[in-house]
Amino acid sequence: MSRPRQTAKLKKPAWSRAVPAADRVLFCTAWITLLAAVLLFLLCRRFPAVAHVFSKPCPILAATGLYCPGCGGVRALGALLRGKIGESFRYHPAVPCAAFYLLIYLGSHSLNRLTKGKTGALLFQNWHLYSFLALLLLQWILKNISGFASFWLL
Repeated sequence: MSRPRQTAKLKKPAWSRAVPAADRVLFCTAWITLLAAVLLFLLCRRFPAVAHVFSKPCPILAATGLYCPGCGGVRALGALLRGKIGESFRYHPAVPCAAFYLLIYLGSHSLNRLTKGKTGALLFQNWHLYSFLALLLLQWILKNISGFASFWLL
């Protein structure tokens, strides 16, 4: 009696020297996003009136009285750009976490390209997105609980 063969699931490695096409597209998109953010930051520094556009009150908060999942994100980004990581994490924990991941991702892929594949690059995994969304959901729920709201909005 022969046993049926079990096929082993191939897991995508976390680091790889051969970068798949989807990660190459994500790498280019991430660099474009980073460059746009730097240009926007420089524009806001040069023309303070432009920065005022981003300080408008949240329409979801105004309409419902509940904080949206993105509330605090602009303040968190501003604090992060000033080098205040703890303050940034308090305003919106997903922003410094995403910035850290972006730096690791871009750094590893840039190094991989510069060394022509001799170093490994961090490959995007689905759990990266799911953990980011879980953090976003958790902070949104905690921010809307009255006792926790004062912690984030001090």
